[in-house]
Amino acid sequence: MDEAEFESCDKPAPFKKLMFGLAFFNAVIQERRKYGAIGWNIPYQWMTSDLIFAQQNLRLMINEQPSTPFEALNVIISDVVYGGRVTDAQD
Repeated sequence: MDEAEFESCDKPAPFKKLMFGLAFFNAVIQERRKYGAIGWNIPYQWMTSDLIFAQQNLRLMINEQPSTPFEALNVIISDVVYGGRVTDAQD
């Protein structure tokens, strides 16, 4: 993500904070893959496109809503974008 894209949101304060959380979340799930069955029961293939799609959704929802829709962002990003690949109940 370049600086222009990072500054492109209409509400920069919540966007930057949530973007940090999203990047951290993405790093954690990517790092867990290194531990094999201890990290994930099934080796899921998350890609950079998942992070980019989540970033775009984050910017879109923050720009279009009068207040930050935390619950909607949680469902869309964790359950739909990233959780859509998870098939094992233990993961």
